[in-house]
Amino acid sequence: MKNIFFLLTLCGLSLAKSLIAEEKIISANSSSEGKASSQQLVCYDLNNGGGSSYRFTDYAPNLGSYNWDNKISSCCFTGLWILYAEQNYNRASTGSSNWWAYGDYSCLDTPTPFSNVASSLRYAGGPADWKANTLSLYFNDYFIGDEDFTFNDMTQVNYPDKAKSLIVTGCQPWTIYEDNDYKGKAMCVWPSDTTQCTPGLYPTATSLGSLSDNVSSVRRGCYAKENLFPVNHGLKQASGSASGFFPSH
Repeated sequence: MKNIFFLLTLCGLSLAKSLIAEEKIISANSSSEGKASSQQLVCYDLNNGGGSSYRFTDYAPNLGSYNWDNKISSCCFTGLWILYAEQNYNRASTGSSNWWAYGDYSCLDTPTPFSNVASSLRYAGGPADWKANTLSLYFNDYFIGDEDFTFNDMTQVNYPDKAKSLIVTGCQPWTIYEDNDYKGKAMCVWPSDTTQCTPGLYPTATSLGSLSDNVSSVRRGCYAKENLFPVNHGLKQASGSASGFFPSH
C-alpha cells in the first residue's frame, strides 16, 4: 500500500497513513471570505518562487507543450491543483507520484522528491470559483487518470462504476448512489469544512468504502443515512490552505 506523505499547512492531521511534513511554506494569504476566486497556478523553476515562472489557468496534460516538463520547483496555488509526475495525469503510470495543494494564493516549494518532476497538472472543482459546489470522480486512487466531473445532479454519471477516489468542493455535501436514478446503497460525501468551504478529499478506494468502483448516480445535498467523511474532515485553518504528496510506489 502506498504511504501518504501529507503536509497540512499550519496544522497537522492524524491519519492511518504515515504523515511527514516535507514542504517549505513560502507564504499563505487568504482572500476575503465569500469572494469567488478563479483557479490559477503560478509555478517557478527555483525554490521560494525564484527564477522563471508560468501561470496556468487550465488543464495541462503535457507540460512539455509549455516547455515546463520536469522544471517546477515551487508554486503559488489559488484553488485546488494536482501536479503529476507523468503526462496525462499519470494515466499510463498509476503508480507514479503526485502533489496537490489548495488555498488562496498559497505558495509552497515542492516536496523534495517531487522537485523538477511534474509532467502534467490540472485543477479540481469549478474554473471560475474554486469553492463552487462540485464533485470530481477519478478512475484511480490518488486522483489519477480519467475523471467524471459535475456541478449538477446526475441520474447517471458519465462513467458508472469507475470511481476509486473523489473530491468534493464547496460548502455542501453530495449523495453518491450505487444505482442509476438515485437508487441502491447511498452515502453522503462532504467538504472538509462546511464553514470554510474547503475541499473534502477521498484519495483511495478504501476511503469510499463499499461504493468504490460502484457509483452510478449523484446529487447535491445529503439524502442518505450513512455519512462518509473525507480524510481531512474537520480541519480548520486560519489560512484555509493545505497540501499533500503521494509518492510513487
